[in-house]
Amino acid sequence: MIFCLIPVYNEEQNLERLFRETRTYMNGAGYKNFRFIFVNDGSSDQSLAMLEDFQKQDSSVIILSHFPNQGVKRTFLDGFQKFLEIGKEGDILITKEADNTSDNAIMDAMIKAISDEKYDIALASCYAKGGGLDSTTLFRTFLSSGANLLIKVRFGLWGIYTFSSFYRSFSYSCLKQAFNEDQKLMTYDGFTCVVEMLIKMKKMNFKIKEIPMLLRSAERVGKSKMPIRKTIFEYIKLCIKGV
Repeated sequence: MIFCLIPVYNEEQNLERLFRETRTYMNGAGYKNFRFIFVNDGSSDQSLAMLEDFQKQDSSVIILSHFPNQGVKRTFLDGFQKFLEIGKEGDILITKEADNTSDNAIMDAMIKAISDEKYDIALASCYAKGGGLDSTTLFRTFLSSGANLLIKVRFGLWGIYTFSSFYRSFSYSCLKQAFNEDQKLMTYDGFTCVVEMLIKMKKMNFKIKEIPMLLRSAERVGKSKMPIRKTIFEYIKLCIKGV
């Protein structure tokens, strides 16, 4: 079984396309045993109502909700917990952005990295060889590249090029083991928590593969939910304090 975990915060302009195109791709790729886990994190727009409509159309949709907004860390932790509750050995979890910047075209490669190549984790990477950035400002590219280099040097993560992307795939067994070994796998708030998680899982010697992806920011309707200044501050804190 393939599960797709998607954090949602005020994404009413992106959700219909996300749901339709993800389902269409998975059906076309032959993945019939597929479920969505949407975690609505206190959206104030029509996101929750749209998710409930999806659930009426498709029994594969699971919805978790927070009110009020509780942030990235709590959203992912609740989604991971749900997957570990209802999943089993051999299952795969894909985490995706809700804004259509997670390219469906590489989902099959991300799944097969786990199922066929026996990696524990696959990362969608716009910085790996063969990946790239499209419709992204030079300033944001500079900040992302600088932050990635800082984290790589600070934590010795050689061979990995992308750290903060939500777009990843995990084997059930590696997530179960990781949460059993470290009850505080995610402690930092905001977007930094997914960087922290990757650092800790790398230290646990899980096998990680990067899948090149072209990040097309223009696919997103609306602005990115990442607060740049706050996230930069959190990255600096992570590098000073460690994990």
